[in-house]
Amino acid sequence: MKYLVYPAILIMSVSLISSCGSGGEEYEQLKNRAEQMESENQRLNSEIEKLRSEINEVKFGAERLLSQARIAVEAERDLDARSTLQELIKRHPSSNEILEAKKLLVNIEARISAAEEKRKRGEEKRKEEASQALEKATRNLEKKVDEIEGITWMSHQNTPILGKYASLYFGTRDGKATGFPIRFRVQYYNDSWLFVRSLTIKADDKTFEMSGIDFKRDNSSGSIWEWMDIPITDYQMLQSVMNAKRVVIRFHGDTYYSDFTVPSEQKNMMKDIYAAWQSLGGTPD
Repeated sequence: MKYLVYPAILIMSVSLISSCGSGGEEYEQLKNRAEQMESENQRLNSEIEKLRSEINEVKFGAERLLSQARIAVEAERDLDARSTLQELIKRHPSSNEILEAKKLLVNIEARISAAEEKRKRGEEKRKEEASQALEKATRNLEKKVDEIEGITWMSHQNTPILGKYASLYFGTRDGKATGFPIRFRVQYYNDSWLFVRSLTIKADDKTFEMSGIDFKRDNSSGSIWEWMDIPITDYQMLQSVMNAKRVVIRFHGDTYYSDFTVPSEQKNMMKDIYAAWQSLGGTPD
């Protein structure tokens, strides 16, 4: 590679030579000066190439590369070690360090292959565990298809129809719960109206207030039921309800209130539904 150290001076010199014609003492002086400058330029280019070679030897010398590879091996940075050893072998095939470099490279390749095999086995195990978790979580699901909306609603097959209860359910489309929030349904059931307006949920030592809820109401054969059905926005509350040893829900009516202790079976059903929702792609906002 050629480096033009004095391009501007050379161009000026050539221009002057051209303007002076081909004869005369001034022309010869300028010509000699241009030749001297060209010679100096070649010498400087040679020095630059020499310095570049020396820098590369310092940076990519066999001894230095081997030292870097050893450090990477000790630090278990196998990919870095492999790259450095491959560079050494490529640059210095006849060096004294080549035998050790090749030996190290064989060991590193074996370690990298073992790590990749372990990663693949771990990935397969995780997939198998995820498949088993999904099968377990969806085992007790009951599906209701809304053909108009194209949504399949998933709930626990043992969710009560009558009585007081707390439950979860969620929607899916094309078998995925992605984009569907998990929903929380709480129902009051009795033989007289309470006209529920709000809830207080006490999960062990944590208390959560739920007000401004639109309760729906119905009755039949002397029994009444009032219920709310909302998407979950407070996932901390939900986790507390599912994992608490004791959960009490207070239904606040217009005049009176009624307390309901959530049975363990209902909390376990909520856990199953929550696990199924996550397995099918549901995520807390």
